[in-house]
Amino acid sequence: MIQKSGYIILSLATMSPAFPPELYREIIGYLSSSRQELLACSLATQYMLAPAQTRLFEAIDLYMEAKPQSDIEVKADRLLVSLLGSPHLRGYIHELELGYHALLYEAIAVILPLIRVKDLSLHARHWIHPEHGLGRRRVRLNSWYQLSPTMRSVLINHTLPQLSYLSIFGVRNIPLDVFLACKQIESLNIWEATFADAFDQNTGLVSAPSLCQLRLVDMFWDTTYSDRLWPFLSSCRDLEIWHEDGQNDNWEIGFHNYSQLFRVCSKSLQYLDLDNWVALGFKFIPKP
Repeated sequence: MIQKSGYIILSLATMSPAFPPELYREIIGYLSSSRQELLACSLATQYMLAPAQTRLFEAIDLYMEAKPQSDIEVKADRLLVSLLGSPHLRGYIHELELGYHALLYEAIAVILPLIRVKDLSLHARHWIHPEHGLGRRRVRLNSWYQLSPTMRSVLINHTLPQLSYLSIFGVRNIPLDVFLACKQIESLNIWEATFADAFDQNTGLVSAPSLCQLRLVDMFWDTTYSDRLWPFLSSCRDLEIWHEDGQNDNWEIGFHNYSQLFRVCSKSLQYLDLDNWVALGFKFIPKP
């Protein structure tokens, strides 16, 4: 409190909060859908700064579907500056989405070691809308090995081991080392992916005891390496298999792999959800 010219000025830096901290968090909770309101709250008083920053940084979207590459890189650069300048922000980030452009951007390999995310989504495809020029088109990551060696190393040695939730969309040639690194995984979603052999030919996959939920969507079973993946998935209790596009060029290979998956999960499986297309391939499973 500062007294000047007969007036008493309350300093926000020293005054006691008007409300309990829990109430400030509740107020911020109602504003979590509005970034502008959260930014305004973070500047209003020191007692709303931490709750507002927690909401602002808890889920970071660097997938940014339909946004141009320049926008994604600018956002990544700003995030890196914030994390370096305010280290306390690193602990607020729990969810992260990375898309085609972010996965190939070198700044991301610097950001990942700074944070400990629990929920990671990797998107191999990115749509470019007409308003950004060149008409509506799609770019995609054709292989895991298009990632830089630094990015692959950071993902496998730092990010993946701490994850509880991992979603992979459209990434091809995923090495089995990726799954071997997921030591604490609880939920695994794989869409339109293919697998490659592990870097270490002598490395075998063991069961992931924490794995509860597995979702496979529009899988392309065009390699022989999937057999080595089954031990890792053997503890799965909740299994969903879907084919959203309604077609697949490898029916026989797909059903063979799913049959193997059912066998290895038979002791732990508690819930099974198949769409009509998949159910038709298993006469022992009633059609929904």
